[in-house]
Amino acid sequence: MTGSLNEFIRKAGAAFWQSATPEVLRKGTIAGIGPGGWDKHALANAQGQAPADGALLKTKTVYRVYTENLNSRAVTEIIGRYFEGATITKAIGLDSRTQGASESAIVIEIITSKPDQLQRIAFMAQDIRTHNAQISVLVSRATVDTFEVTENV
Repeated sequence: MTGSLNEFIRKAGAAFWQSATPEVLRKGTIAGIGPGGWDKHALANAQGQAPADGALLKTKTVYRVYTENLNSRAVTEIIGRYFEGATITKAIGLDSRTQGASESAIVIEIITSKPDQLQRIAFMAQDIRTHNAQISVLVSRATVDTFEVTENV
C-alpha cells in the first residue's frame, strides 16, 4: 500500500463516521477498537510490506537510555540539548550487583528516522551519567516500523 497515512485514515474514517451510531458519534470512539473504520485489507497489506517512501509504515530507529531517576530537571535539560523530543518513562531498576535492591529508574526513548544519531545518543548518555555520578548508563537501539495517527486527517 502506498500513500500517506493521513489519506488512508481520512478515507477509512469518512466511511465509518457516515454509518456511525448516535452513541459512537457522541463518544467519538468505540471502546477497545477506537473510532474503527479501518480498511482491514490495507492494514493487512501494510503489515507485510517493505517500508518505502509514501508507504503507510516508516522504518525508524528507537534508542532507549536506561538510567537512575535522579535530577529529573537537569536530565530533561540535557536531553533538550541533543534532541527536540523524547519520551521518559518511570521504571524500577533491579541489579544483581546490589543484591536484589531496587532503584527508581527512567527510560528515555528517542525515535528518529535519521541514521546518524548514535553519536548524539552516546554524548547525551555520557552527560547524564556524569551529571548523576553513575557508574554506567545503558543504551539500546532497535529498528522499528512506525506510523502516526494524527489530528490532520
